[in-house]
Amino acid sequence: MKFKRIILVFNPRSSKYVRVREEVLNPLMKREGVLLGKFEVEPTNVDENASRLARILEDGDLVITAGGDGTATIGLNGVVQSKQDVKFAVLPYGNFNDTARLLGCRNVDEILDGKAREIYPLVAEIDGRVWRRATCYFTIGMLAESTEAFDQPSTRKSLRKGKQGMFFSIWTLFKWWWRNRKREFLPKEIFGRKTDILAVNGKSVAKIMKGDPKTAYSKDKFIASVQNLRGFFGIAIFMAKSILFHVPGVRKKSLKIDFGKRTKVEIQAEGEYVTKAMTTLKIYKSDEPVSMVTRRK
Repeated sequence: MKFKRIILVFNPRSSKYVRVREEVLNPLMKREGVLLGKFEVEPTNVDENASRLARILEDGDLVITAGGDGTATIGLNGVVQSKQDVKFAVLPYGNFNDTARLLGCRNVDEILDGKAREIYPLVAEIDGRVWRRATCYFTIGMLAESTEAFDQPSTRKSLRKGKQGMFFSIWTLFKWWWRNRKREFLPKEIFGRKTDILAVNGKSVAKIMKGDPKTAYSKDKFIASVQNLRGFFGIAIFMAKSILFHVPGVRKKSLKIDFGKRTKVEIQAEGEYVTKAMTTLKIYKSDEPVSMVTRRK
């Protein structure tokens, strides 16, 4: 693969930074003929880091993120904002690694031997302005807020020790759901008992639920879904379908929600969730693809 520079994006405060340094950073520094630039993620937020990254990118760069989905989201948004001819690759050093699972590269050699494919990410537009892009999914409502369950110190400790199987993730999610099942997550006057809005564009959601990898390469379609996950049977059936088949929903070109008035909701972009005040929310496929590096089969 031809490139001018490699820009390695990583978080030096992450629990897996030692592995990133030993398995990615040090080998790249020793590789002959590689001009390496290091971009350290700062403890601010996704958007500020993406803007910083965009300012340093040049035509011909290969951006590699070594981290979790949050780091991959920084890389994706930085690449798009740069408006440069840049290739983007992801290595899995997080808890769920949905973007890395889609692309399939497990180490630097597989990236350098990989092939670039055009992937059309999702775009979330809040009140008429682009907020963020995501390779694999957005969720709004209960599932978005449930991400906090995986941010608890005890849960993170278990994840670091290797308890990253599907059962552990489902059990963690179920316990959070049980404590919060009676809360209102979306405006009742608009959504009734509905708790969640999902837009799925990739192979998986939080490593647990199945999407459709074909949608990431589609120019205009993704899986859209509005669900009531408040009741036990509702979430049980939803999870069973999502794990065994794929996230229930219909293929759409866009999804637009009008809240009628300024409303605070939880919105998650691939594991990174925030509370945003909005009147309208629109999710659609990007017109411009991103050149992402996938593993050669």
